[in-house]
Amino acid sequence: MLADYGGNTDEDPKMTPDQSFFERFSNFVASEPGKLNMDSMNEWRRSVGLNLQAEPGSKRKNYGMAYPLQAVVPGLAAKVKDRGVQLDGPFAAYSGETAAAEAKDYAEVTFDAFKKTAAGVKQLDGKPVQFKAAMGSAAMSWLLKSAPREDFACVRLLLPGETDTTRSFVYGYILKGSAADKQWATLFKRKDSYNAEGITIKGSACYLGADTYEYPVGIIIDEVSR
Repeated sequence: MLADYGGNTDEDPKMTPDQSFFERFSNFVASEPGKLNMDSMNEWRRSVGLNLQAEPGSKRKNYGMAYPLQAVVPGLAAKVKDRGVQLDGPFAAYSGETAAAEAKDYAEVTFDAFKKTAAGVKQLDGKPVQFKAAMGSAAMSWLLKSAPREDFACVRLLLPGETDTTRSFVYGYILKGSAADKQWATLFKRKDSYNAEGITIKGSACYLGADTYEYPVGIIIDEVSR
């Protein structure tokens, strides 16, 4: 499935694990206490003149064996050139896309700038913007190819002072697990305290390409703050 995507290939990685140790490591099973009824067993032992068994104690602790580093490297590293871990290099420092990217220059706009009748609304497409919005409920409208449902949460960003019954809103898209996602979740708990004035949203505006919406703009959200 992935062989045709992004330079991936489907081939033998040529790993050489320590087979004997790997069998012991992967087949470890924690023991469980048996199901003997100790009272019944003691009655039986007493009836035949044997000493009584001790009362059952606490469960013993079980420990899995650590897989030694010398067995992982190089044994569990792929030996396919230019694929996966390369023990002989080349090595390079990694920096995340967000950290490496230049800081965006967010243009401060009003909520009304997203109206379909607003001058220049189509020119906002792809532009970093900053504005005030009230926090609405989750939505199910993934309208942007750049924000697919498997990766992004969809929320409604309302005109400040409005409630979820309003038609004055734009769709916001938040990358799941991102800092913005966590910021939204934290502030949403007290949204009733913030919605009259609104919170600050920073993100990229995307024109939806149709005027069937009163506010035909979606926002890929980078940052949420008071």
